[in-house]
Amino acid sequence: MRIVRTAEGRIVVETRERLNGRGAYLHRQRACWEQALGGGTIGHALRMSPDADDLAGLQHYFETISADGAEEA
Repeated sequence: MRIVRTAEGRIVVETRERLNGRGAYLHRQRACWEQALGGGTIGHALRMSPDADDLAGLQHYFETISADGAEEA
């Protein structure tokens, strides 16, 4: 799973198309997302300080991932 810092300075989860911008990869497993969202890992990887809206969006995406890494409906 790739997350991207866009040219506008936002963080988005790449779903279908390859987006331009600095990217970082996370396994599609809850444990990896918990670690990334719990610390400064995302900001460090993307070389920025994520704002509250970006973190909320990533948290929302995280909640759609089941324990085995599949997306829930």
